[in-house]
Amino acid sequence: MKKTILTFVATVFLATAFSCSSDDNDGPVDPIAGKWNFTGHIRQGEEITLDDCDKLDFINFTDNNTFEESNSEINTSGNCQAFVYAGTWTKTAERKYTGKYNNDDDVIIWELSEDGKTLTDIEEDQNFRRLLIYTKK
Repeated sequence: MKKTILTFVATVFLATAFSCSSDDNDGPVDPIAGKWNFTGHIRQGEEITLDDCDKLDFINFTDNNTFEESNSEINTSGNCQAFVYAGTWTKTAERKYTGKYNNDDDVIIWELSEDGKTLTDIEEDQNFRRLLIYTKK
């Protein structure tokens, strides 16, 4: 009888210990989700050198279509000061995304590279083209 009880307890323990559940019922996480560090700036075809403050900038995309962007600037004391902006993002096509900051109507356009390692923020009109380049951390 002792062996039967021990076997039953061991079976229940092992079944509980090795069972797995998943909250990921909505499918895989989009490749844009995660933290992207600011690594490059091209304006009108010319590469802009990043300062130490620029190198602190990042965008963190969540899998629930929100993002936080941190932009640092040198303040009057000569120190980097971070400004954080929140917003929402939407996938519009394969490797293409748009976003909007909360309380702002401007639309941000991002494009993910084919290898999924580079994200580019694209701003352009008839007379201006700027690319902000991010790499995933």
